[in-house]
Amino acid sequence: MAIQEFSKNSDVLCWKHDGKLVEVQFESIKDAQYYKNENVVLVISGANPTQRKLIGVHPGGEILYILDPPENYCFYYLTSIGEDDEEEMAIACLDTANARGFDEFFKVDPTSKKLVRQSRKN
Repeated sequence: MAIQEFSKNSDVLCWKHDGKLVEVQFESIKDAQYYKNENVVLVISGANPTQRKLIGVHPGGEILYILDPPENYCFYYLTSIGEDDEEEMAIACLDTANARGFDEFFKVDPTSKKLVRQSRKN
């Protein structure tokens, strides 16, 4: 069943899943999004951009993984690839080494739980 009534503030995410209210607390939520195709809530958490974490949460509230950004990048925002907001996840990371002025997009491989670079988003 899909998540309903998804809401976020600076430290708490709330949603309904299977008729139950799920509340999960995080440190300084930068961004959060539910990805229906992957059945996961992704959260970018942390006040300091260079120390932010990407957290994958099952709709029932269980933490599935916590990832660091790729080397020389920081997590910037969450989006999706395609025209439908529920399509495949895309995690925008900002290049911190070269300050090239553009983002690189990654996704989480569902098997290895590692970040994989995606082709440039149009």
